[in-house]
Amino acid sequence: MYSREFGDDTLTFEASGGLIHASLVMQDKETSSYWAIMRGRAIAGDHAGAELRSLPTGTKMTWQAWRREHPRTLVLSIDGYEHAGDAYRSYFDSPRGFNGIRAKDRRLPTKALVYAFDKGGIPHAVAHALVEDGYAASAADDPVFFYRRPDAADGESTLAFLGSAPFERDGAGWVSGDCRFRPAERAWQGVNCPQRLSGFDTYWYNWSLSNPSTVLLKPANPRRPDR
Repeated sequence: MYSREFGDDTLTFEASGGLIHASLVMQDKETSSYWAIMRGRAIAGDHAGAELRSLPTGTKMTWQAWRREHPRTLVLSIDGYEHAGDAYRSYFDSPRGFNGIRAKDRRLPTKALVYAFDKGGIPHAVAHALVEDGYAASAADDPVFFYRRPDAADGESTLAFLGSAPFERDGAGWVSGDCRFRPAERAWQGVNCPQRLSGFDTYWYNWSLSNPSTVLLKPANPRRPDR
């Protein structure tokens, strides 16, 4: 998620109708500049080359999980029309990207799910499979921590945190300094605890094609990806 605040202006974004590497390109109504969401940067228009400020507040979840937490949710309907079935199921089930696009970077399969983020001006990514039940690493010399429930649906957000103290496994849990991670609350408990790290979940091909210099966080004994 990106901030709409840009300098002294508040931008209003809408879909431009264009894609880059099968990833959405937005357009702001104020200057008609085009913004690639996988870069957070304007690629054309008055703001070309400028970057948006990312926010660590976006959360994705399944409709089932949302209804469980917010049972009185109302759904916006246009003229009473409702979608039947899952129009994107064939895409989600396919090992190939949109229109057959494949990742050029073969460190991960094309459709591997990753949490992608920028740290110190350098693009990073970590595979979902690596962060189940917690994963600690270092990005641009700073401690980072990622967490996904072992039974999390693909559409749920990865929790990512930036800390001032190393993240360490403590029994069945995780600690950082005097703080302890509480999976049920999706947060840390203590004083001066780690803060949310800005980033988002996406497919490897979407991110790596737009950010070919990505630093990929790895397990101790990485396995060769499926081809």
